[in-house]
Amino acid sequence: MRTRFADLLMYALLSGIAVVVILQSYGLPNPFGGTIGAGGFPIGLAIATLVLCAIGALRTIAGPAGPVLEIRGLRKALVTLAAMVALFGLWQAFGYFFPLAFVFLSGLLCLYAADEKLTWRMVLINIAGAAVVLFLIYLFFTHVLYIRF
Repeated sequence: MRTRFADLLMYALLSGIAVVVILQSYGLPNPFGGTIGAGGFPIGLAIATLVLCAIGALRTIAGPAGPVLEIRGLRKALVTLAAMVALFGLWQAFGYFFPLAFVFLSGLLCLYAADEKLTWRMVLINIAGAAVVLFLIYLFFTHVLYIRF
């Protein structure tokens, strides 16, 4: 991916966040009866963000293409993000957080351990590590904080 595309993508993302802030802050009440209410400052910052993003995008378009941007570990990060979305979606649909989290954590540990040769011993260690961590999380949340998943 070229740095020009990455810059334009970030400007678009920041502009989208600024628009959401404006929409959320526009209806805030004004308890003191003045012209600027509680939404004045966030809206001002969001407008400044939109203006600066537009200037930055125009400068990026007019400038050189830039070098190719290589993000190390991007595939693993995308797999992790997709696995998290799947974990929360399945948890919402079916429940059973701890078995799902065990599969999620075991899979991610094996994924990140796959830089070297993945052996059965390493897979078993990852599964045992995931089991121990989730057991400790279960004990802490269920018996110390009294929160049920």
